[in-house]
Amino acid sequence: MSETQSDERVETDGEVTTVRTTPADAADPVIVERPVERTVIGSTAPTTAVSTGRGVLRLILGALGAAGLFVGAFLAWVNDINGIDLSNRVFFTTDVRATTQFLASAGAITIAIGLVALLGLTLINGWVVRLAGMAGIIAFVLSVISMARAEGFSLPQDIGIGLWVLLAGSVLTMIAGFVPTTRVVERPSVITTA
Repeated sequence: MSETQSDERVETDGEVTTVRTTPADAADPVIVERPVERTVIGSTAPTTAVSTGRGVLRLILGALGAAGLFVGAFLAWVNDINGIDLSNRVFFTTDVRATTQFLASAGAITIAIGLVALLGLTLINGWVVRLAGMAGIIAFVLSVISMARAEGFSLPQDIGIGLWVLLAGSVLTMIAGFVPTTRVVERPSVITTA
């Protein structure tokens, strides 16, 4: 650089600009721009946080659904036979008959499904609750199919209130399993300039 030239450094908006002037062309300075290098020294990916409102909604729907599964077991399913007095064979044969053994009853199976739904509410993800709701719906469908195939039943008149409560509880349980309990929290990246 000759003695007649001078450099002046100007910083605007975080960018450094060098202005070179000479006495001969002081009116027309030469501008030399150098980009500022920016480096990211830390960034965080979006994370999830538990949402209290959604968790309460899932808890309420799941508890109501499980209650429907429990209560439906004690109400009439077929010909004024309660679910806990009906043989579990109603799910896979046309032999719709009563039983005296609680553990061999259709109602015991729906109570077990309700217990699984309640236990599933303790988890963050809802797959266990959805699975319990689906099992209850399958129990309802299998019972109705057995009644349709058996002689002497007129559907839907012969479907007892217990089966309808079972279906309603299962649907509520299924909906509870799809309610998300978390939300995405975005955190901005930390950027520094060098």
